[in-house]
Amino acid sequence: MVFRTQELKDELEQIIQENKSIVKELQKESIEHLNQRPAPKSWSALACIEHINRYDAYYLPKIDEKLDQAASSEVDYFRAGLFGYRFANFLHPDKHQIKTKTFPSMNPGSSDLDPSILDTFLTHQSKLSDQLERSRSVDLNKIKIRSSVTALLQFKLGDLFRVLVFHDLRHVRQAAHALSRIQ
Repeated sequence: MVFRTQELKDELEQIIQENKSIVKELQKESIEHLNQRPAPKSWSALACIEHINRYDAYYLPKIDEKLDQAASSEVDYFRAGLFGYRFANFLHPDKHQIKTKTFPSMNPGSSDLDPSILDTFLTHQSKLSDQLERSRSVDLNKIKIRSSVTALLQFKLGDLFRVLVFHDLRHVRQAAHALSRIQ
């Protein structure tokens, strides 16, 4: 799949702003509600956001490092990799609703979580937005970043942006849904 680079970045930026808006609404809730699970095997709203934070904490520094090293080379089109394209679409909540297990290191667990998790999320989203802006002068096809799952898998930067933003959207909506189910 081929994307116009500018349109892709604009779409992703719009989703980042949606994610931030939803989480700002979550900040108005009590710590008790934010930590309450809607069902015994479900995550609380804070657990959903902490899960996102763990992935962002892995990927955002790697993106910064690659952007710092990248030569300026703006390209009008981004050609998604086969795996990256499919994986990003799998994560998009409007395209798939399949539940999956997470890796133990990315599982926030069941303990009470601190509401500062929401501030961390908003900081990460601002960082991701800045990285999208910085990437306007680089070729999203050439920069590759290793997966958090296995060193054998690499994402093109354009695919990784789609994966992160769609993953974040999926779990931000899950957090809002979890909260709505307990009230």
